[in-house]
Amino acid sequence: MFVLLLLFAIIHSGGAAIRPRAESLIGARAWRLIFALASIPSAVVLIAYFLSHRYDGIRLWNLQGVPGMVPFVWILTCISFFLYS
Repeated sequence: MFVLLLLFAIIHSGGAAIRPRAESLIGARAWRLIFALASIPSAVVLIAYFLSHRYDGIRLWNLQGVPGMVPFVWILTCISFFLYS
């Protein structure tokens, strides 16, 4: 999982970092196509691997039965949307 995360970060962030130079060399449309052809499949592989193996290994915590956990998660999610924008 760590290797897949690292590869995705390199592809996605690295591609975004070289965008200005790449767009000047090959054009904006071609760069977006190349970037999407690399970034989207790596994200799909990462998500598919995670979903296939999410219950492997030991469980470090299980907070599903804790009273008030669902409202707490909803509140944190709401706060995160306000902090993001």
